[in-house]
Amino acid sequence: MQAFLKLNNLDLTHTVMKTPLWLLTAGLALFACTKTKPIESPRVPAADTTILQATITRPLTDKKFEITEARLKRGEYLVNGILQCFVCHSERDSTIAGFPPIASKKGGGAILGQRGNFRMVAPNISPDKETGAGNWTDDMFARAIREGVGHDGRALSLPMYWASFSNLADEDLASVIVYIRSIPPVKNRLPQRSLPPEREKELQGSPKMLTGPVAYPDTADALKKGIYLVKVADCVGCHTGWYGTNPGMFGGGNPMSKNNHKVVLSTNLTPDPTGLAGWDAATFINAIRTGKGGTLDGSMPWTAYRNMSDQDLAAILTALKRLPPVNHRVMNSLPATDCVICGQKHGYGEYNKVKPFPKVKTDTTLYNQYAGKYSNPDGFVLEIKYKDHQLLISEGGPDLLLVPIGNNRFNGIGLATPVSFERDRSGKINSLICYWIEDEVFKKLP
Repeated sequence: MQAFLKLNNLDLTHTVMKTPLWLLTAGLALFACTKTKPIESPRVPAADTTILQATITRPLTDKKFEITEARLKRGEYLVNGILQCFVCHSERDSTIAGFPPIASKKGGGAILGQRGNFRMVAPNISPDKETGAGNWTDDMFARAIREGVGHDGRALSLPMYWASFSNLADEDLASVIVYIRSIPPVKNRLPQRSLPPEREKELQGSPKMLTGPVAYPDTADALKKGIYLVKVADCVGCHTGWYGTNPGMFGGGNPMSKNNHKVVLSTNLTPDPTGLAGWDAATFINAIRTGKGGTLDGSMPWTAYRNMSDQDLAAILTALKRLPPVNHRVMNSLPATDCVICGQKHGYGEYNKVKPFPKVKTDTTLYNQYAGKYSNPDGFVLEIKYKDHQLLISEGGPDLLLVPIGNNRFNGIGLATPVSFERDRSGKINSLICYWIEDEVFKKLP
């Protein structure tokens, strides 16, 4: 959970992803097909590539999803909307605001970045049998989308956000696969990806297999639906400042692209005056539908999100309004200047000021009770240290100072989320809570 400290998210030059999976899949449900017949996964010929096979995987099965009109319709909505599949897996039209996918090349794949020996490729997922995914099984798609292992056994790399897609409900997954199989085949042979050897080695152990069903949220509850959509869309991955000093989750400041030699940073999505505090549903929906009049950078896939229903977009805003506010304004329309909050340069940066935490009286004699290690359900461990009458938090890197902010909550400079401690019936500290789109519980270890 390096979200608490400093974390690299996505860099298409180095393709470094050190993000712990809990961050992108908080509340992860688990799933695996274990009752169907295993089939062999094709291997990547060693002579043709340096791509390494995943060391964490599962056997493929012969599971096949039934084709229905409802699934085709739902899949079309998801693929062209919240999942933005064709934003990566298609060539895009740079002459149109937002750089939408070229309609005739949807699913045909694209080279996303190339420099020297580095090359990042979104493969052809159209049903073309020679150059695309026409020979892939349904379970090859399923394992790739939610578990991070490609059809050929490789571990998938960003920007394939399989860790976020692992939150995709079983029925939505089926709908996505049924629809992708229905699109017109695109003949487009692409080269293999090419990553540094150390990155390939690092990727081998990154997949995570699911071990249980993933249920669809209560659609009658706007907050639950919004949380589902925010997690599946990986909003946190782009809209959190993993470089420099982390302003807070969803607080913006993540370098996304260079547009005419100008670095574009993600904006603040939290309900702070520097973020979305003044936004109502109509304002939010209009911004997504029009890309703020076409001014939004193409790294924000609004040309896909605009295909979503008003109800779903409003639900996303409902979920974002639940976040702890983060004081950090990013305005890419202004010249880039130094920001003391995130430690980077961006529009409005020089006007941002670090707000001191409110002075709260607290009983520091209890601090030693908080010390110890805490683990979430995915096995990620945080350590709380008590030193010189102060609390420090660490995930294996530099310690951060915890500052009391009231109601048994603590925050800190560079801390991605506020935290609090809970006691059991006997009065002993038994858990640590992280507050973001959902409350994340870390149990205290013996």
